[in-house]
Amino acid sequence: MPTPEETAFAITQQVVMQGAQLGSALARELKGLRFDPFRQHFILEFTLAKLAVLSVKSEALQDKSLARALWKEIDDLVTHRCGFEPKARDAFSHYQELARNLREDRDVPGKELGLFFMQRFAYVTENLSEANGFFKRRLKQEDLVVSASFVGEYCWPLKNETEAEVFGRS
Repeated sequence: MPTPEETAFAITQQVVMQGAQLGSALARELKGLRFDPFRQHFILEFTLAKLAVLSVKSEALQDKSLARALWKEIDDLVTHRCGFEPKARDAFSHYQELARNLREDRDVPGKELGLFFMQRFAYVTENLSEANGFFKRRLKQEDLVVSASFVGEYCWPLKNETEAEVFGRS
């Protein structure tokens, strides 16, 4: 039986891997995400959003040692992300608020998360030094919309086995 720390690490590791898989899939479909810095920031922003959702879901866990271990892993990753993008902590808090206020019986689960992701992803990518050289690179509106729809689809529902075991199926 894995320890709470091992389970928490496995969950956060799977979130990052899920973001990487989605980023790679989107890069095959969307020309804008073939630019590596944009794809990398998709992965980082997806991870931030998904971790916010999981942090809210962890509040209801019966296993408090697992909840604490998960919160520590999440906080470490968010703190690391803040080193690259100072507004990440505020964004994380906003993603948490959106997840906390979601009512599955009346809301489309990923809609608000996806919309906020779209705003954040546009902001972050527009401010990358790699995107602001001689030739300015920007994501097209349709790239942002499609990216956000993936976030809406994959942030709220629990798509991997470890999450499903810990939080139950959704």
